[in-house]
Amino acid sequence: MILRILYFLGLLLFAGMESRVAVAQASGPMPSYSRAVKDWTWTFKQVAAFARHPDMDPALAEEQLEKLSEIKDLATRFLADGNARLKTLKRVADALGPAPGEDAEPEPVVLAAKRKKNSVETAFYHARIVEAALAIARADELEFKILSRRREAQIDTLFQRYPSPFLPSTMQVAIPELLAEFRSLGYLPFTWWDDLTPGQRQDIPLGYFFIVIVAAGFLGWAGRNFLLRNFGRDLNLANPGYGRRLLAAIAEGLARGIIPALVLAGIMWHVSSPGAMIRSEIVDVIVALCMGLIVVILAVVLPRSVLAPSSPDWRLSPVGAAQGHAICRRIIWLACIFSFDLFARIAGNTGASSPELVSLYTMVSNSLGGAGLLLLTRGVLWQQQGPEEGESGSVPPASDIDKPWYSFWPSLRVLIALTSVIGIAAAAVGYSLLSHYLIKNLIISGLIIGGLFLSRGLLREVIGYATRAHWATVTLGLAHRTRLRIKFWARLAVEILLVVFGIATIVPQWGVPFHELLLWLAKILQGFNVGSIRISIVDIAIGIGVFLIGLSATRMLQRTLNEQVLPNTQLDTGVQDSLSSGFGYVGLVIAGALAVSVAGFDLSNIALIAGALSVGIGFGLQNVVNNFVSGIILLIERPVKVGDWVVIGGNEGLIRRINVRATEIQTFQRASVIIPNADILSSAVTNWTHKDRQGRVEITVGVAYGSDTALVEKILLECAAEHQSVQDYPAPFVLFQDFGASSLDFDLRCYTADVNSRIRIASNLRFAIDQRFREEGIVIPFPQRVVHLPDNAADMAPNGDTASDRDTDKQ
Repeated sequence: MILRILYFLGLLLFAGMESRVAVAQASGPMPSYSRAVKDWTWTFKQVAAFARHPDMDPALAEEQLEKLSEIKDLATRFLADGNARLKTLKRVADALGPAPGEDAEPEPVVLAAKRKKNSVETAFYHARIVEAALAIARADELEFKILSRRREAQIDTLFQRYPSPFLPSTMQVAIPELLAEFRSLGYLPFTWWDDLTPGQRQDIPLGYFFIVIVAAGFLGWAGRNFLLRNFGRDLNLANPGYGRRLLAAIAEGLARGIIPALVLAGIMWHVSSPGAMIRSEIVDVIVALCMGLIVVILAVVLPRSVLAPSSPDWRLSPVGAAQGHAICRRIIWLACIFSFDLFARIAGNTGASSPELVSLYTMVSNSLGGAGLLLLTRGVLWQQQGPEEGESGSVPPASDIDKPWYSFWPSLRVLIALTSVIGIAAAAVGYSLLSHYLIKNLIISGLIIGGLFLSRGLLREVIGYATRAHWATVTLGLAHRTRLRIKFWARLAVEILLVVFGIATIVPQWGVPFHELLLWLAKILQGFNVGSIRISIVDIAIGIGVFLIGLSATRMLQRTLNEQVLPNTQLDTGVQDSLSSGFGYVGLVIAGALAVSVAGFDLSNIALIAGALSVGIGFGLQNVVNNFVSGIILLIERPVKVGDWVVIGGNEGLIRRINVRATEIQTFQRASVIIPNADILSSAVTNWTHKDRQGRVEITVGVAYGSDTALVEKILLECAAEHQSVQDYPAPFVLFQDFGASSLDFDLRCYTADVNSRIRIASNLRFAIDQRFREEGIVIPFPQRVVHLPDNAADMAPNGDTASDRDTDKQ
């Protein structure tokens, strides 16, 4: 099974590559084509006759499928070789050019001979490619026939009906036969001992066997104590993390379950060795007994290690104490049923059992097993509950890595319960093999899924610990974001590998042969044809990988440009950003072209398709294309660049990023405004920092009438000269702008090298001007308005008050 799984993983990773690499580098030289065709024809006749035979032997079927697989592999190699030769011949034909016409001057004899030879070889390899393709198609057809016949035979076997287990005649035959089976098993050791000669009895290494058992028990006891003492549950530790709980569960499982199971496995190995001098019947009994004990021990220990019903702080699953105890009891019940069935089928003479005994035994064992599955899948057992009365700790919530499992578990419970009911009903009506098939595979699949679930949690924690370790953070100096990405992709790879492992182990248990599973996988990975284009999942995956690698390399080089190369040049920030963006676009195009080429798509066909769709896409995506072209123009003409202070419409701020479709502006209120590139090119843009960063600061101030204007000018110029950010050239100057309604209006105008500081400079200058005006007694007047009232104003009052009345009100 392990070799099969490894083979399955290898095929998953590298299937489909043989069209590129494995075909050209297949082991061993290719046989002659004519001999291969003869062998194919003979093999096809034999396999076709076998496929028509009414009784199909499963072992012979596997042998025939292997022959067909070898034919397909060899035909694929010939097919790839023919295509390679045709490409070479096509280049030769292109070099020779078209043949001269009838009226044209005949070409030299050497060229004519080469042209004829090239034409003959082209026809030959075309015929070889067609024959190889037909051989592959014929092999696929025969494979389908054999697999269909085998599947039909399997279904016929499962639906073979036995006598009803409830008939009295069935019990009259089955019960005595069952008692006879137990008696024969009980007498088996005594008959074996009686059949041994005195010399054989003395040669049996009972002392050695006893020493081995004692040594294994001592080592197991020492290993158990070591694991529990160093990695087991520490009841004095409050609220342990998920990783610590998982480590403790693994230690408990190893110490209390795995080590005793290994001791029993050692006994199995010892009694099965050639020097044990034990009859095969007794070896089968001992092996069956040890295997059953191993299953029961693991079923007792592992669920308690995970659920920890007596230690709420150490649970890996959010279930209460009563739930945990109930789940453990039901798992032990299923393990006992499974172990007894395993013992009965290995140690008992099931091949010679009567149909009545098979029917009655299957009814009893599968009914008990199906009832255990129904009880185990009850929803109340798997509901998250709080701590129960008397518990000192709290039930830990489901961790983030387990939430997908708990969301999937309700649907799986319904499926398991439905299958269990069908299995019990099938046994009751006499379909014993179908019942055993359903119940046994449910139990085995549950064990595999449970083990994969625990392995998933362990491997995820190991990956998390590795990314937090000293060697990753200090030795390698990986940044936090980089370690997060590594952890994500490593955990995703673990998830995929566990799913593949689960499929490779569970699907064959349900009757799908491993060879058929590999055929399905090969067909999926090798792809399918759409017209003249072949779409392969492996090729597409490789293309995506090439694209991601090219994109990563582009980003890495782009980061090197931004951090090491461009900062050491004399280019301004905008030019550096344009060069970096242009390099990124070129790298993206190259990575895309490489990915398309590696994926097996013909770039010329893609160009034709793109040309055919360009009109429709142009109408549907004209705004996107317009913005894309505008973005390229912005990068080339650079009317605006990253870091510029711009005013576009009602938006003012700094340009942070010029993307393919739009430009991002960050306002002074720290808001991001996304403006399409086409709008920037089609509207007026105020760019404060287009050519340089020099800018003018303007301060408008008004003084009271009667103030010394020369002194005002002097103060303004002195304030500007004293500010360190104001340039000496151009020199600051003052303008007497106007005689205002309430003040004499002056403008102070000065220049700064950094226009981004103009607001701060203007504020500082206003503080300085206000202070100097106070010191010199210069007044900044309030707005004033003089109102002249006519003599009859009292008579014109809208409320009818007289002047005397208003005077009285004022008093």
